[in-house]
Amino acid sequence: MEGERREYETQNREIRSLKAESERIKQELQHQKQELEHRKNEILRKAREQADELYRSSRRETEAVLKELRKMKTDFDAKQLQAAAEAARKKLQKSFAAETPVPEGEPLTPQTAKAGQTVFLKSLGKDGTIIAVNGSEVTVQIGILKTTVKAKDCIAMRGKAKSNAAEENFGKKRKGFAHQFFVQKSIGARTEVDVRGMTMDEAIPAVDKAMDDALLAGLTSLRIIHGKGTGALKAGLTAYLSTHRAVKSLAEAPLSEGGSGATIINF
Repeated sequence: MEGERREYETQNREIRSLKAESERIKQELQHQKQELEHRKNEILRKAREQADELYRSSRRETEAVLKELRKMKTDFDAKQLQAAAEAARKKLQKSFAAETPVPEGEPLTPQTAKAGQTVFLKSLGKDGTIIAVNGSEVTVQIGILKTTVKAKDCIAMRGKAKSNAAEENFGKKRKGFAHQFFVQKSIGARTEVDVRGMTMDEAIPAVDKAMDDALLAGLTSLRIIHGKGTGALKAGLTAYLSTHRAVKSLAEAPLSEGGSGATIINF
């Protein structure tokens, strides 16, 4: 019986030890569970914050686009067309200047420039008369045209003969260039432009280019394929085109040509 008592006490101690270990493991698991719950809540909180911020950011961007569209609808032509005309003028000047022979003469400087002086404009391939000097710039009269350029872009003329020859040669080359330019545009002109899947920022330049090519080719209409979708792209393009100077009218395409998924521009 003494031996059995000692064995029982030994087993009892082991049982208490196992119970204590079990309690420790239980508390540790409970702690890990609380920690995981806390981390889960934190992740969900951050996800909600990110979703809220994404929503606010998207809403701000949408409002900015709508504001820009409204501005374009009411106040588009002047600045945009002026910038486009200036860019086209510079591009043409660059093309002409590459082939224009430069007459003999001294490069003009702000110190040597004076009103009434005859100068040759390298950018235009023409000679004209200085009517005003403004620091490093001069205003030159060329027929009925007045233009302000840098003094360094002019050449002080030594005589008229070479200028006239240069001007005549420039005129011939300019006509040849213009003819080739319009022929190329006519060949490359399309009767439709597909902007499906594009944003407004991507669609407007594509439509503008297609319109330019169509107008230069002498076309009277152009079909824009914008798709149906949510209707946002169609609405944005309609707002943009309704104030465009080159557009006479807009119409929904016939069913055989896309129906409400396409718009016909009449120039």
